Amino acid sequence: MPATTTHPVAVKLDVSMRERMKRLADAKKSTPHWLMREAIEQYVDREEKHEAFPQDGLRAWEAYQATGLHITHAEADAWLEQLEAGMTWGRLIATFNLVSGSTAGCSATLSSPDGKEP
Repeated sequence: MPATTTHPVAVKLDVSMRERMKRLADAKKSTPHWLMREAIEQYVDREEKHEAFPQDGLRAWEAYQATGLHITHAEADAWLEQLEAGMTWGRLIATFNLVSGSTAGCSATLSSPDGKEP
């Protein structure tokens, strides 16, 4: 992983917030600096996902309009029952490919319960 260059950024906080951060950092045996970096990273990650959600929906709608590929409620329900029953991820993906014809144009990404790609 290449080294990244960091640049200092000033954040103005009121005294109360600085004290709260110091107490929390002490409790976590960390530094206020680490807490701020962690908070900013989590916020940016969350907001990027929030911003991507409508775009994913638009891409899915455009793919549907272009291809007509879809699954019915009954097919989705059956697929979810298989997932609940513990079907392996490889088999779920194969089933999804059979139902939809392919994953082309599909904006959804399957991931395993631990968050790793299958």
